[in-house]
Amino acid sequence: MKTYRSKFLPENTVAIVPEHGYQKRNYCSTIALKYFTWLQHTTGKTIQHGNSKQGEFKVGKYSVDAYIPEENRIIEFYGCAFHGHYPDCFKADTLLPTKRTAEKEYERTMIRENEIRDMGYKIEHVWECEVRKELKVNDKMREYFENIILGGSINPRDAFFGGRCNPHKLLSKKENGKVIKYLDFTSLYPSCNFETEYPVGVPEVIQIEYDQQNVLWNKPSDYNIKGLIKVFIIPPRGLIIPVVPYKVGDFLLFPLCRSCCYIHEKDESSRGIKTCNHTDDERGFVSTLTHMELNLALTKGYVVTKYYGAYNYKEWSTDLFKPYVKKFLRLKVEADGWPPNVHTEEEKDKFIREYKEKFDIDIDKNNVKKNSAFRYIYTDSVIFECREGFCPLSVGNYLGELTDEVGPDEEIIEEYLPSELHDHIITVRDYIRYFSEKPSEKLRY
Repeated sequence: MKTYRSKFLPENTVAIVPEHGYQKRNYCSTIALKYFTWLQHTTGKTIQHGNSKQGEFKVGKYSVDAYIPEENRIIEFYGCAFHGHYPDCFKADTLLPTKRTAEKEYERTMIRENEIRDMGYKIEHVWECEVRKELKVNDKMREYFENIILGGSINPRDAFFGGRCNPHKLLSKKENGKVIKYLDFTSLYPSCNFETEYPVGVPEVIQIEYDQQNVLWNKPSDYNIKGLIKVFIIPPRGLIIPVVPYKVGDFLLFPLCRSCCYIHEKDESSRGIKTCNHTDDERGFVSTLTHMELNLALTKGYVVTKYYGAYNYKEWSTDLFKPYVKKFLRLKVEADGWPPNVHTEEEKDKFIREYKEKFDIDIDKNNVKKNSAFRYIYTDSVIFECREGFCPLSVGNYLGELTDEVGPDEEIIEEYLPSELHDHIITVRDYIRYFSEKPSEKLRY
């Protein structure tokens, strides 16, 4: 990635997004909003909070988590790691994410409370750990938290999911007149980087007011956003291959009903039940997804009934990764040799011409030959053979350096790669550091 950043990445194009998104500091946490909604549900009192029509209540220079007008009472919901809940959760000298000790953070929190109290308000607080403990023993409260529909601000990480892998038929036997085929994508990542639009710069951050969140979108033309969108989406009934993912615990699912997911998770005996009688609100779920994914979902019969907010990018480009891919894809294609169906000089010329026409990549006919040094290519890694002490290729952390999720000086053996060569391959960070035909042989860097 150093090569990309130094030679191919245009200036002022890829923005550095805050860890939890652009809105995190301005809005109450999801668990806090659920707690105040639950409190209003059980007490019948009117509570003004971040997800109410009026939004958060302002007291002088402070925004408070919840306010009960009829009692002139303020309730603050404190995250233990940000307000210094000691000695229950931390020792007094524990350094918190705020870069202050638990004791110091608690003192700051109490000073703030006293200032609000001096303004003439009643004020009390609840700790996050106390709410989580109650959720474990209070079945009604836990069920309410699971079923409540709240949006909240956008966290870009919520739009990332792992790869989809599932069978649609567990056993298939070849019948007369039919064949069983195995299909795979060739160079999927490079082709996406080459052809797909990427957002440029900082987005327009859109936060929809509570009383304006109700919508009815059932086709792509119903909205005009290009980027990340947070919505409440209802799947259609009977769709064979759902397209919008949803996480339940540690499981990534593509469900047609959110409520059925939780029922089947808790009760294995219910998994044979094929009938779903849940309402649309019980079947739908909150999702953060790209406009491309939402467009596909709407064409498949999904319906959006709530629109919470968006990151709307005004500028897009297909050239952010294209020069980088063109340079290294040419090397890969040449090292792969001629495809099995290319034999004659005419076929070779056609192969080279098509690469030029489709991708503007100039393949050198004399260099197209199977290179036995290239043993295996996996995502953004390549395995190759070379004599000891000599490396013909540049190695680097081709993904991590762009995200800085791994320290630049760390040498971490992560895993054996999932391939037919997995017993021989050891990867360090995001790239191959060593390949040996003897797995037990001592590592050399």
